[in-house]
Amino acid sequence: AMDSYVKNDVLTANNNLLKSIEEGDIESFGELCDGLEIDPVYEGPNKSSVSNAKVNIENGTKAVVSYDRKIKDNLSVRETREWVHGPKGWKCVLVSREELS
Repeated sequence: AMDSYVKNDVLTANNNLLKSIEEGDIESFGELCDGLEIDPVYEGPNKSSVSNAKVNIENGTKAVVSYDRKIKDNLSVRETREWVHGPKGWKCVLVSREELS
């Protein structure tokens, strides 16, 4: 039961992060990430859609979220974000992506 609560929490943080990217909200982006910068190619102010989300929780304080994200008509990626839970909540510490054809 704890895991589903944690999953929900991480997905909420992830959605908020994507929303901050779409809205160009640098401040929120900074609060949700640790040491990451906005990547203009994949993180420009476009409305993106997410599907096939998967969440893996490790120890309740680390999580990996991966999903397909359609950024533009001709650009879709499988995006993976690593999250760590600390005193200020969930922070995204790593992102990697693979372009989908």
